[in-house]
Order: sequence, then C-alpha cells, then structure tokens
Amino acid sequence: MSLQFSDFEDFFAHAHNGNKPFAWQTRMAEQLCQTGRWPDQIAAPTGAGKSSVVDIHLFANALHAAGGGARVPRRLSVVVNRRGLVDQHAIHAHALSSRLSTAEEGTLDAQIAAALRSLRTGDNIDDDGPFELATLRGGIPTDRRWLDDPGCCTILCATPDMWGSRLLMRGYGSTRYARPREAGLLAYDSALVIDEAHLNRQLLLTARRVGQLAAPTASRLGVTALQTVETTATPAESSIDSTAAGVSAKDLENEPILAQRLCRPKPVRWHGAESWSGRAPNARYLDDLAALVQTHHLAFGRGVPEGRTVGCVVNRVDTAVRLAAQLRKDGLRVEVKVGRMRPYDLQQVLSDKPGLLTSTGDGTTDVLIATQTIEVGVDIDLAAMITELAPGSALSQRAGRVNRVGKSESTEIVVVGPAEPGNLADLPPYTADELTAAYHWIQRRANDPNGLAPETISKDPAPASQPRRTLWQRLETYDTQLLARTNDDLFDQPDLELWLRDDLEPERAMAAVVVRADLPDDDTLALALLNAVPPADIEAFPCTLTDAAALIDRVRADSERPRVFVWREDRFLDDPEGKLRPGDVVVVDDCHLVHTEGVIVDPPTHRAHTVPFERLPGVLTIEYAGKALTEFAELSDEDMQLAYEEGGGTGQLVPGPLDPASARPALSWIVIREPKHRGIDEETQQEWTSKGPITLDVHSEAVATRAHHVARQVGLAEPLPEALRLAGMYHDLGKQTDWFQRLLGRRTDDPPLAKSRRHTEFQAKRARAVTGMPTGWRHEQRSVIDAAHALDATINAGPGFRDLVLRLVGTSHGRGRPGFPHTAADLIPDNTDRLARILFDTGEWDSLIERTHTEWGVWGACYLEALLRSADGQCSREGS
Repeated sequence: MSLQFSDFEDFFAHAHNGNKPFAWQTRMAEQLCQTGRWPDQIAAPTGAGKSSVVDIHLFANALHAAGGGARVPRRLSVVVNRRGLVDQHAIHAHALSSRLSTAEEGTLDAQIAAALRSLRTGDNIDDDGPFELATLRGGIPTDRRWLDDPGCCTILCATPDMWGSRLLMRGYGSTRYARPREAGLLAYDSALVIDEAHLNRQLLLTARRVGQLAAPTASRLGVTALQTVETTATPAESSIDSTAAGVSAKDLENEPILAQRLCRPKPVRWHGAESWSGRAPNARYLDDLAALVQTHHLAFGRGVPEGRTVGCVVNRVDTAVRLAAQLRKDGLRVEVKVGRMRPYDLQQVLSDKPGLLTSTGDGTTDVLIATQTIEVGVDIDLAAMITELAPGSALSQRAGRVNRVGKSESTEIVVVGPAEPGNLADLPPYTADELTAAYHWIQRRANDPNGLAPETISKDPAPASQPRRTLWQRLETYDTQLLARTNDDLFDQPDLELWLRDDLEPERAMAAVVVRADLPDDDTLALALLNAVPPADIEAFPCTLTDAAALIDRVRADSERPRVFVWREDRFLDDPEGKLRPGDVVVVDDCHLVHTEGVIVDPPTHRAHTVPFERLPGVLTIEYAGKALTEFAELSDEDMQLAYEEGGGTGQLVPGPLDPASARPALSWIVIREPKHRGIDEETQQEWTSKGPITLDVHSEAVATRAHHVARQVGLAEPLPEALRLAGMYHDLGKQTDWFQRLLGRRTDDPPLAKSRRHTEFQAKRARAVTGMPTGWRHEQRSVIDAAHALDATINAGPGFRDLVLRLVGTSHGRGRPGFPHTAADLIPDNTDRLARILFDTGEWDSLIERTHTEWGVWGACYLEALLRSADGQCSREGS
C-alpha cells in the first residue's frame, strides 16, 4: 500500500513513545505536504512541540518520494543559539535514523525508509542510511557527508555562526574549496528553522535576504530558494507578509494533553538574597543557593516514588561548578550541564542516564545544575526550579523546562536576585535595564497563581531582550560579489559577524580544544600523526576564543610540554602564534589541566580523558611500537600495503616517517584506516582510488552520466541537466598533460588515466611532491581550454550555455573563483593556443565568472557547482 498523509499520525506516534501529534502539528505537516512550503513563522508556547519540525521534514520528503505529496526542500537546518541544544536536536534525529534503518520489512517505518533512500543519487543507496545527519557546532570539525549527495533528505543541526558562515561562503572551519558547495546547498532546495528567533534577529534577517536574492533564479533552476522559518513563543517583528502555524484556542479546548502542558499553573516567587552579587559567587551565596535546592528537593523531588529531578539554572559556569561540588558533599546526586561539553562526554552521560535530558526523566539524579544551555529546545521535565535572575525571555524559557508535560499537580519556580533590586547593575551579558524589566515582570507574575504557565505568559509576555547592537545589517548585492571570491587571498576578509550575530562582542565567537594522548615527543612526528588523524567532532571541547587563548597561554608556560597545534580549514598551521579565529581547533597533549566539570574554563582543575583512537572516524587502530614498524621500515609504500594485505590485513595503511630516535630503521607509527574511509581529502580523491587505475575516458563518462542523473533526481530544469553532463564529460580533460600522467603513474602503453594505481592516500600525497609539476598548477584550468575547443567543435550552443559549461569545468574542484594562478604559456608551453590566451591572458575568464553570476545568481552558480562536484565525488569513491 502506498504512503499517504494519513500515515503521519502513526509515524509521529512511533517516534514519540506512542504520543500522537497535536492538531497544530498535523495542520503544519499537511500544509507542507500539500504546498511544498514551510510557514514563515511557528508561533507556539514553550512545550507545544515546536521541535517536531524534524519529524515533519522526514515524513514530507518520504511522502513526496512515494508520489503522494508536493516537492519539499530536501535539506532542513535547525539552528539554535545553544550548543547543547544543537546536540539534543541531533540526538533525536539520530534516534529516528536508527529506527528507520532497522525497521522490519513491511512496516510503515520500512516504507518511509525506502522512500527516503530512493531520493539518493549514488549507486549503493541500500548501503546508506535513509537520510543524512550532520552537526555544525561551534569549533568542532564537521562531517561533510551531507555535501556528497544533494538529492538525499538531510537534517543539519547547527549553531548560528556555523550555519550562517557557510551560507555566506566563508564557513568557519571549512576549506575555502568547500565554500561554494556549502553555500549552494544551503541557499537552494533547503529550509531553515531558527529556534527562538528573537535570540538570532540578525541571522533571521540575513537568511531571508539570501532567500530573496536567490529567488529570481530559483524557477530557472527548478528548485526552491531558501525558506526561512522563525520559531518562537514571541515571534520577532518582520516586515514580510508571513504565514504562521501555531496553537489556537480551539486546540486547547479539544486537546486535554496539550491544555495540560500549556495551562497547568507554574507558581513563581521572588527570593531576594543579601549575599547576591551577580558575579563570581561567594561562600555565603553558595550556601543560600544550596539551601534553596535542598528545600525544593525535599518538597518536589523526593516525595515521588521514582524520584524526580530539581533544576537549578545559574548564569555563570563557575557558579554551576562550585554549587555542584557543595551539593555533592551534602549527599545529593548532581549532574552538571553547562552546554560546552564535548560529544564524547555527552555520550557517556547519556549512556549512563539516557532519560536525563528527556521528558522521561532520570530517577537517579536529584539535581540538574545548568547554565543557559537548557533555555531553548531541551525536552526536559523538571520537578521544580531555582533560577538566577536573567532577562524575562530567558526566564520564560527556563520555566518551560519545569513540569513540561503538566503531569505534576504542584511545582514552584524561585527566581533568585538581590535583596534590594531597585538599583540593578549591568551583569554581562545582561544589561541593568533587562534585569530590572525582568524583576518587575516576575513580581507581576508572582501575583498570579498561574505564574509562568506557557499559555498565561503568552498573554503577558516577558519583556523583550534589548538588541546588543544599534543597527541590523542588510546584505547587498555588492556584498555578495565580494563573498563570491571564495578562493582569493583577500587583503581584508569580509566581517561575517555583521550579518550573523546579534552580539558583536568578539569573546562570544567559538573555537574548540582537543586533547590527545601518546603523541610522539618529536614535534615533527607528532604533527605528521595529527595530520594523518585530524581532530574529530567527538573529541572536541567547544569553548570561546577567549578561553581557548587562555589555555594556549597556560600550556606554553608549562615546562613539561609547552607545545600547541592549531587546526584551521582542514590543515594545521605552520606558525600557530597568530590570533585565533572562529572555528579554530587547538590541540594539546594530555598532560595539561584543561577542564572543570567537562568544560573549558580558566583556570581548569582536571586533565581530560582522551577519546580512544578507535572511536575517531575511519580509524581502526594506531601502532606505535611493534614488529611491523621495523619490518615495514625499508619497504616502499606500495610494497608495505601489499605485505599487509598478504598477511590478512583489510585496512588502509598510513605510515608515519622514520623515527630519528630509533636505534634501527623504524617507522614512528602506522595508522590503519577502514578500507572505505570517507575522510580522504578532496585533493587526493582526484588522483587516487582504492580500486586500481581508472582511465580518463571511463571516469569522464561515469561523471557525465552521474551528473546528468543527479540533475534529474533533484528536478533541475532544462537545459541544465545537459550542461552538467557536458561539464562532467570535460571536467578532467586537463589531466591528459604529461606531468599529471606521471603523477598518476601511467605506463607508456596505457591510455590516459584519471586515477592513480597507487594504493594509499600517503603515496598519492608523496607523488605530488616529486613529479616536477609547476607549483599551483591546476588541471581544471587546462580543462577549460580543452572543453572550450570541444564545445566549439561539436555543439552549436548559445553563449550563455557555453559560459555555464566552461564555468562548471573550471570550478569543478572549488578553484577558479574568480581566478587561476597561471597564464596561457604556463598551460601550453609553446603558447600557440589563441583561445587559451583569450581566456587567461586578457581577463576573459574573470568576465565569464561575472556573466554567469549575473545569469544564475551568486548562490545559483554555487548550487550548480555543488551538483557537479557531488557527482564527481560519488564516482571517485565508488571507483569509477
């Protein structure tokens, strides 16, 4: 039986412990499935289930794939201004992926999984999950698999800076050559849901502006421009005509469960503390907080047979850490959640206490101490709460985590502040005016027995937070032309914060820290190992640039191991002495104190437990000492791989350099990777395959066929599928040159190769250094010349079509935007090719780039480039 919209209720209930969707969620899903458009706003009180957008996105895509619904955006980005909440969205999406991947044949889940897989464009769709999931969170190395298949259903969970920087073609932590792909796939066939949009007004403005700029070419492309949804209990002001989804009065009348969630009283009272300072806590203030927590634990947590967790939300990490230590001494079972946990630690916590951060709860936890991380999006159900004074919008969000499903008959929220609040001072990041307005609002709500019940405060909303900047920045067309120069070394890079952030304070930007054990003492050998096994998401502690810089200063002052490595844009810096940038990853040895309660703070109290190498992406094991290191030391890389395979090995060897401290020739280490590891860098992927040599004709035909298939699968309008097919056919013609064939190891009688006969990634990198190829030479620049001759000789194409094909050929690996490093004489030594001189000596290539920007738009060109690059990458990974 084919999939129908009526199946949505069962799909949703299966994902939410049997709970059926609320009527407003069903209405929103039905609207999306019928029209293909998300609403501009989701206006629903806290606790109404706004996070259901992930479930709705998956079902709508499956329904379309099954032929029963409108074409909807393939990619959904859920952006929230709390790193811990990004993880929560990702956890829910991962649970959905696991459930669909393991569904029994004949069930609704299996039907939905098959429908979602049918959207994929690769050859082995049955080997892949039903959809792609990626996390883009401040300062962590990102999984780029979501770029590999523009046709598949995708969910991205992201922080504003990480998502917005990618939309603007300057992704924090991304390589410059991945920038166009990321921007194109986010600007088209994509929807953005900004959770609690009042915290991200500038990003909301920028995303909608990009959607406007991308819209004129969307119909010509055949896919929709970026759809932006603001999700909040108090929607931000908007100048656009908007459609809104949300809870109605009729819903509350007809749905007792929803009414229980939104209308159950949440009494609130003010507690003025003489010990309050609002800054670093003193011992007396910690005693006062601890006493309040103990009282609430006895009144609301302990009286339930299974035990319930009481929450305490504070504004500073050091307050959370010190209060937790004090309560543990008093015998309470305490967990601390302050947002900036590394994924490995979060996995450990959730493995031990899977219900802790869910509405199910965890009976083994008496108190959850948190900072702002639980304000937005965490579906947690606390028995009661003590919270420090914060802006009204923050307090209303914190209250939303208390008695979230409304099952408890009694609860209480205590707001702690100064005993004399008449003269509040600024307490960064909060202003005195915000705190004063929040105090008066709490006094008003304390006089109402319903207190902070979601439905009640929707009628008496919290005072809005003050903007952290004077003016919002509008993205103009001249800005986009600068941003489009993605591979230029500009003298002054665009200041993305102007278009992304509500708060322009530099210390708010994010980096990350990774701690590694067993790195060789020799810095050169250690750096080589780090390059072979680069930082991974699972091991990264997110932190501010300020905290990362303070850690660097402490490490460099440590006489035991004063070295620091900095990873930026997929490589380690040669000189890491400069200023840190957003997205940088700082790597240090495990001998240093780096964290307190799993958080990078200054000063720290603990060393970090390092993540086992076997938990890192693609790594099977690393050998530091043993027979193989000496046996393999005198073998060539190819013979080493063959000897390993003859001995029964199934992985891919990445050998380190010889260890200068070894008494006899020995490798410093060997990394053994999974044979199908997807983390090979894009540069190597263009020259190497694990399946032996691939001829240029075979690879070109494969990419042309796949590019045409990708274009059809995503619904690209005519004549674009043919343009992509031709670009795929011609994109590697420049590899025919002698030095590139030497690089690939072509034998005299062989036809021209597209991929090397070498066995390992390490071999491919070494070969590039010894071929004699001119520095910076790019085969795709030469491919443009050959493609131009081929087009002029065989196809009677209009100038716009010809320009587009040549642009796609030249930018097929992220270069050429807008220039290349070499002249016609560098490409064709006798300099007899007139067309080459026109293209690269007279500025015609730059003009062609501008013409295609005018015709297809800056983001439209990025999107088409992303489609071709995905086709090429798929064929390379599949061995064709």
